[in-house]
Amino acid sequence: MPQFHLIAPSGYCINQEAAQRGVQRLLEMGHQVENQTIIPRRMQRFAGTEAQRLSDINSLTTLEGENTIVLAVRGGYGASRLLESIDWAGLAARQQQDPLLICGHSDFTAIQLGLLALHNVITFSGPMLAGNFGALELDAFTQDHFWRALQNPTFTVEWQGNGPYWECEGQLWGGNLAMLVSLISVLVLGDHLSWLAWSGIGVICLSILAMAMNGRMQSRKGIWLALLNACFIAGYTLVDGTGVRLSDTALGYTLWTFFMNGFCLLSWAMVARRREASSYLCLHWKKGLLGGVGTMGSYGLALWAMTQAPLAVVAALRETSILFGALIAFVLLKEKVAGLRIAAALGIAAGAVLLRLA
Repeated sequence: MPQFHLIAPSGYCINQEAAQRGVQRLLEMGHQVENQTIIPRRMQRFAGTEAQRLSDINSLTTLEGENTIVLAVRGGYGASRLLESIDWAGLAARQQQDPLLICGHSDFTAIQLGLLALHNVITFSGPMLAGNFGALELDAFTQDHFWRALQNPTFTVEWQGNGPYWECEGQLWGGNLAMLVSLISVLVLGDHLSWLAWSGIGVICLSILAMAMNGRMQSRKGIWLALLNACFIAGYTLVDGTGVRLSDTALGYTLWTFFMNGFCLLSWAMVARRREASSYLCLHWKKGLLGGVGTMGSYGLALWAMTQAPLAVVAALRETSILFGALIAFVLLKEKVAGLRIAAALGIAAGAVLLRLA
């Protein structure tokens, strides 16, 4: 029977009741749960001091016991502050000799991607103690996929959808989009962020995750496609951030980008579907022109911002569009906004304020 070893490298677990409920569930399943003393540990908004949280990670190099699952208590913010001091080589050596099953998501993404990038160490982007095992009702979908992923040498993800059939295989880089862009911009572009900026990014990450969890309670279709789309967004954000900084002006880069996109798309439409495209343009050219100007203006502002501020900050602030989407859904579409959705929206707004103060 696998045993669980808890770590808390990120934020303080505000919902202590949920964490204890998660521990109790695991115990009832017959598992041992080690290192429970870290659950109430706190230093301001973090799950302990920098030294304590770093010790949670580096002590894994000498952790005794077989068949051990390392489970993060929660995400939030704080893991990225530890990256420079983590014993990456020691962790990699441990995983080669006696692998631990390391599991978490959200802010923990930073550590997981570090292990993958530096030493090709596989971890699991999956449930955490408080938010998942400690939920009021244990999600059957999460539990089933968690154990299937851990207990099988290969893992196939399948779901029912209305789209065309397709298959893909390869190395999956999962995680939180804002955290992905933050890490890439720091490593590749040499951006340096203050602790307040990292705090704002962390708050936005956590709030977006809460918004997604609220929606996933009703439907999980497309969750893997959404993660794949997040990777593509992170990719083109990095490309655009690099391109606009190398160009003479943000305006020139913006105009050339939209001209080439529009020219290529229009050329293809005229070759492949001339009649339908011509008819559509004649009927909707005014709306298309208005939408095109608006799109170019909004993204042009984002590109200009990338020349004035760190890419990670700009990318995180762009994700506040979810907040405006929630407002539009409530005001115009008359959708019901649940408590978790309201809290997530306020969190996104708070993260934006922190980034403004950074």
